[in-house]
Amino acid sequence: MEKLSRAELREKNINFLTKVIDGVMWWTGSIQSLVMHSIVVIAAFALPVLHNVSLDRMLLILTTVLSLEALYLAIFIHMSVNRSHEHIE
Repeated sequence: MEKLSRAELREKNINFLTKVIDGVMWWTGSIQSLVMHSIVVIAAFALPVLHNVSLDRMLLILTTVLSLEALYLAIFIHMSVNRSHEHIE
């Protein structure tokens, strides 16, 4: 097996991560993502109604998860804009 240089290994890792991020960005803009998010939100609000968890705890967890998701989506969108800008120039 051929040993890769540090620069080649870095480039290979960046290409892999770029493909993963492209897949995530594609999925988040899909109908499947919309349906999955809707199901999760409905299930979250059903838990307090069914007395499985308190409303305060459910809202705390749901808002925390959604905030983290929004953070990552903002980063992915910014990366996509940067890549588009590079292709334009």
